[in-house]
Amino acid sequence: MTRTGGNRGWAAHALSGAGRATGFALAAAIMCLLFMATAVAQGQGYSVLYTFTGGADGDHPDSALIADSTGNLYGTTEAGGDLSGICSTIQGCGVVFEAEPAGNETVLHTFTGGVDGAAPLGALLRNSAGALFGTAEEGGNLSGVCAPLGCGVAFRLEPDGNEIVLHAFTGGSDGAAPVGNLFRDSTNNLYGATFKGGMYSGVCSQVGCGVVFKLDQTGNETVLYSFTGGTDGAFPTGGLIQDSAGNLYGTTLEGGSSGDSCGGSGCGVVFKLDSAGNETVLYSFTGQADGGSPTGGLVIDAAGNLYGTASEGGSFGGSCGEVGCGVVFQVDSAGAETVLYAFSGGNDGSGPSAALVRDPAGNLYGVTAYGGSHGYGVVFKLSPAGTESLLHRFSGGSDGAYPATALLLYKDHLYGTTFDGGLDGLDGYGLVFELGPQ
Repeated sequence: MTRTGGNRGWAAHALSGAGRATGFALAAAIMCLLFMATAVAQGQGYSVLYTFTGGADGDHPDSALIADSTGNLYGTTEAGGDLSGICSTIQGCGVVFEAEPAGNETVLHTFTGGVDGAAPLGALLRNSAGALFGTAEEGGNLSGVCAPLGCGVAFRLEPDGNEIVLHAFTGGSDGAAPVGNLFRDSTNNLYGATFKGGMYSGVCSQVGCGVVFKLDQTGNETVLYSFTGGTDGAFPTGGLIQDSAGNLYGTTLEGGSSGDSCGGSGCGVVFKLDSAGNETVLYSFTGQADGGSPTGGLVIDAAGNLYGTASEGGSFGGSCGEVGCGVVFQVDSAGAETVLYAFSGGNDGSGPSAALVRDPAGNLYGVTAYGGSHGYGVVFKLSPAGTESLLHRFSGGSDGAYPATALLLYKDHLYGTTFDGGLDGLDGYGLVFELGPQ
């Protein structure tokens, strides 16, 4: 159900970028054939909380969930909602939704594809007053380089459903196509990244290589860093995190090492940005055993170690071909990388494209978009010793298919979404699921 037009498509499973999606899609198709005859292993405690219909309720959830103190879940869908006007050509402009623990869904905002935005992709933030903050990849400014679908917006959604656009990106030096998660500092400034825009020169001359930005409470934007597409990275995708000293950390899809394994465009980096806007590349991926194309965000422990996933590299051959099946990695404060787990493309999964969640005992939880019994992805747990446990393998039917967003760990239960599956199997529109207790 990957759609075409505008910026959409690369974000569907967060695995494409600068022409590298074709090889991975072929590998995925081969995996589906290899595993079609294998029985799916249902994870203990797995349940579907809500199945999207593709109409006014939303279509294809493509962001991580958050929860309030009573267990209500909040998220976004990339499509669905308004199916008229400009939204009719892209299967809807997306919604912000709330799902109760009992499974009832409420649409809090329906995007129109105009100044209010379209295609919300990053996870939401919620403040103590119940307002939600997020980004939409399209909509906003529909003129100039943004025509016809728009360069995206950062927004605030009030508890009464009123949306306020904090910033409409212009596609120039301020960036375009905001993706990944926002986070808020102690003074309520918002930080995020755009996939495009920023610097338009050299390898970035066509669409821009993306920026890291800050928005104050009134929506005034400060560009903290513009990527050049060289060794510093290009196309940040997974959002940002901050340490206690105020340093920002993130990943880029491309840039860094320009080895042949990445088509000359670089295999992505893990970067650090200090409060003065100075960037340090902590690690540059080679696309080999160390991984490549880190599309998800990062998590950090008390010692300053960073944990993440790379959707490519690791193990090669078999169902993963020349692309690789992806890895879970750790990068320490000195920039040394350790591969904690390399996926094989079999029952253990393939193509991890989302951020991890870490529990107090140091266990990591995540998803892969592919692999498992039928090739439609898995939910996994990785112990501090690097032992993988499979919590659920998706069948591609009513339990969902292609999970590509980070999990939420809430009161010993895991919550997540699948991009496809649910109603009508692989022709479905995605769902919200629960796994627990852990």
